[in-house]
Amino acid sequence: GVSPMRLQEDRILVTTRSHVRCLNPTTGFEHWSYEAPENSSGNPLCASPLIYADEIFHSGWYGIGLHRTRITNDTPTHVWNLDNLVSSHYASLIHQKGYLNGYHGHATKGPTLRCVKVATREVVWEENHGSAGTITQLGDQLLILTDQGELMLVRADPEKCSITGRMQVTRRYTRSYPAIANGFVYLKGPRRLVCLDLRPAQE
Repeated sequence: GVSPMRLQEDRILVTTRSHVRCLNPTTGFEHWSYEAPENSSGNPLCASPLIYADEIFHSGWYGIGLHRTRITNDTPTHVWNLDNLVSSHYASLIHQKGYLNGYHGHATKGPTLRCVKVATREVVWEENHGSAGTITQLGDQLLILTDQGELMLVRADPEKCSITGRMQVTRRYTRSYPAIANGFVYLKGPRRLVCLDLRPAQE
């Protein structure tokens, strides 16, 4: 089983061109660091790292692939790196009960939405809906805003990609993450800000 990292103080995780560093936000003290996965000016790591329990996942396009690192007693250990699972151009991954959801591929070259089982390192399903997008966890669903301005609700299901709702909300192109507060979703398109009410209907 995987046990969560138990921290007695606040820490921040910083990804630079050369290293991934865990720092004390007040003093700047470095608890640990490791070399960033092939992160250079020509191969940028755009997606934010995913922290789950005692592990960190980095996903990147430009030959970076998916990196898995485990932190034990403030010591990082590289677990594996694979380029054929989820290589994200710019959108961060979502973890759900042992599965990773994310976009694989460059945004302009036919990316696919994938669900990957971490334990077996396999793609369990893949969906091509013609665009890339950002992914935000919303309960047991994924809120996806595509770069074409379409909003989709996808059930976080390891068996299949189940789209439960979709609508065009902004013009293209957009790579902004939506903001969620009190059941309202705020989305920034190229020329306007949109607010949607996703609260359950009152009976």
